[in-house]
Amino acid sequence: MAACLALADGDLAGDCALAVTRQASRGAEGEQEAFCPRIPAGPWRDECWFEAAEARRRSDPDQAVALCQRAGAFRED
Repeated sequence: MAACLALADGDLAGDCALAVTRQASRGAEGEQEAFCPRIPAGPWRDECWFEAAEARRRSDPDQAVALCQRAGAFRED
């Protein structure tokens, strides 16, 4: 994550941070949402919250709705 956040290009840094988050949280429910705040603000963080909501939608619908509320540009999706 540190290497991603050190990238000068904000879009590339966010994309990289989301990829690291996906890998780090693979198979562990609730882990992705712990990483989302570390991703630079913008579409990549929004996507992280959206993916976290998707992961929770069957096991904890109320939590999924709360996470989706944080998904910014993807909130309505």
